[in-house]
Order: sequence, then structure tokens, then C-alpha cells
Amino acid sequence: MAAALALPSAAAAKSPPKGTYECVIGANTQLFGSIKIKGGGKYRYDRFGKTGKFKTGKKKRKFSGETKGYPISFKGGGLNKYKGFWFKSTTGTHEIALAGPGRTFINIYCDD
Repeated sequence: MAAALALPSAAAAKSPPKGTYECVIGANTQLFGSIKIKGGGKYRYDRFGKTGKFKTGKKKRKFSGETKGYPISFKGGGLNKYKGFWFKSTTGTHEIALAGPGRTFINIYCDD
């Protein structure tokens, strides 16, 4: 007789919470648009209205300064090839920090 056991799966990637994240570019807060994080690793960027996929890392890493977060990258849709990280700030908001395609300098900041 085989018993079905609920075993924890291998470490799954940590995704940002579902919802809408408003984005700005740099310190001058130039509007960049908004990202809607959906379930199943999908997102929608409002400026182009296209849906794509995102992928996140399994472990927190140290990024700019002392900020620790999970890596995130986008494929397809309006943010194709954008990369960065996401984290929960000390104020409790969830933030996504991004660099444009082929760049390492993060200058796009999105929060829920």
C-alpha cells in the first residue's frame, strides 16, 4: 500500500507578489509605465500592452550597496531582455529594480 505524502518540492524560485508595480526612471521620477505581475511567471507591461514571461532566482543575492534581493529577468513582451532584481523594502513595499537590455546600470524602479 503506497501512501501519498506531501513532500516539499525542490527550492522554487521566489517571485514578486502579484499586482501592479508603477515604474519610474532614475531619481528624476520620469514615468516609465507599469508592470502587472500575474501568476505562472507571466507579466504585462502597460506601455505596449504585450504579455511576456519573467524568471526569478531561487536565492537572495546582494545587489547595489547592502540591498539583498532575488534576480529577475524578462522574456518577450514589452520588457524583453530587461534584467535586475526584486526585494521587499524596509517600508514593506515590494520593489523591482531593472536595467535595460544589454546594460548593467539599474535605473528603472518599480513598486507596488
